[in-house]
Amino acid sequence: SEDSTISSVTHFFRRKGDIKIQSEALYYRGRVCHDMGDAPQSLDFFRQALEIIETKNGYDWFKGKINSQMGQIFQELYMFEQAKPRFIEAIHFQNLCNDSLGLMFNYCSLASIYKRLEQPDSAFLYYEKSLLLSHEIEPNGIDEIETRAAIIDFYIRKKDIDKALSEYKSIEPYLNKSFITDF
Repeated sequence: SEDSTISSVTHFFRRKGDIKIQSEALYYRGRVCHDMGDAPQSLDFFRQALEIIETKNGYDWFKGKINSQMGQIFQELYMFEQAKPRFIEAIHFQNLCNDSLGLMFNYCSLASIYKRLEQPDSAFLYYEKSLLLSHEIEPNGIDEIETRAAIIDFYIRKKDIDKALSEYKSIEPYLNKSFITDF
């Protein structure tokens, strides 16, 4: 089975691999656990992967990736207070290694957390940061439109319909653009 295979691989690399390989094996085992619906086990493997590299230099991108995964799991479990520091850590490491794509996604995720925690000023700040990056990466692309849609939802929840409508008008010309290809 997939679980026993990754378990054997993880065990092997925990004994024989260097730090990078050990942490990657634990990370991928955490991903498998998550895919199998075992969030607690997944979080434990991600935590172990972080412990191996937390004091080492040169692993900023991977530290950001692991924290982001942990934040996503906490968010899926509606554990917003636990998700928030993970996204903040992910953003910290992604800033260190100039990971624009990771930053864009984690700014948006953190904004969503702040929205759920009813901290609208912080939510809007991170939506704006995500929007700026998404526009830099691909102007009017799917990521920018999705971020703008989240901002529209934010304004609607605040009952600021004029701002929601204005934001909608900024993306309306791009909504007919096909983002889905035929199979």
